[in-house]
Amino acid sequence: MPRKSAPRIERVPSGIPGLDRLIQGGFVKGTCNLISGTAGTGKTIFASQYIWHGLQNGEKCLFLSFEENPDEIREAALDFGWDFKPYEKKGKLVLRYEEPSKIQMDPFYFREELKEKGYQRIAVDSTSVMGFATDNLADVRKNLMTLISELKRYGATSIITGEMEEGSEKISRFGVEEFLVDGVIVLYFTGIGGEEGNNLQVRKMRRTKHAKGYFPLIFTKNGLKVGREGISVLMK
Repeated sequence: MPRKSAPRIERVPSGIPGLDRLIQGGFVKGTCNLISGTAGTGKTIFASQYIWHGLQNGEKCLFLSFEENPDEIREAALDFGWDFKPYEKKGKLVLRYEEPSKIQMDPFYFREELKEKGYQRIAVDSTSVMGFATDNLADVRKNLMTLISELKRYGATSIITGEMEEGSEKISRFGVEEFLVDGVIVLYFTGIGGEEGNNLQVRKMRRTKHAKGYFPLIFTKNGLKVGREGISVLMK
């Protein structure tokens, strides 16, 4: 009997020019992916650009912020020509701020919303502030596990952002996020080859033959893009 071919993996474009060539065309549909980095490396821009790309494709999106208020996110997005307001009025985008303590009190609080709204893309920015609501690291990790599992349960393709501590070798604030998600992309501001600049590394991407190495992350008037020339680039 002829051998059955492997099922095609459906992918969701990131909206970041140059990134999808590193991850076989985009994020695996229905996965949750961590965008981690130190302060000022472009995590919120990445999240906004990801959502904007989905809106251009007619997708229904949720942008949930635990850190900045919606007006700040809207104004920052306008710097790149991304006007979220018309999509909010049409019901294609929900953009809102939530107190970090809300998920601490009830980590399942938006389960019904996910079920009813049918979001196709979700961005959560930033999970790092979840620790502000409690000093109990075990509770934070449990709530992160619940949040990520709920995001994946309903089939949306999600990204969550997280902040790395300056000077730390850990790639996540609480040391557990990278094990719970399907993919990890790390944004760096560092010196490589005698020059300082922003770089991107794909640390993990399940069901994906992703590129290894560090790639220039370029800030343009239209958002982020990934440079073609990588450093120590190998295919996993």
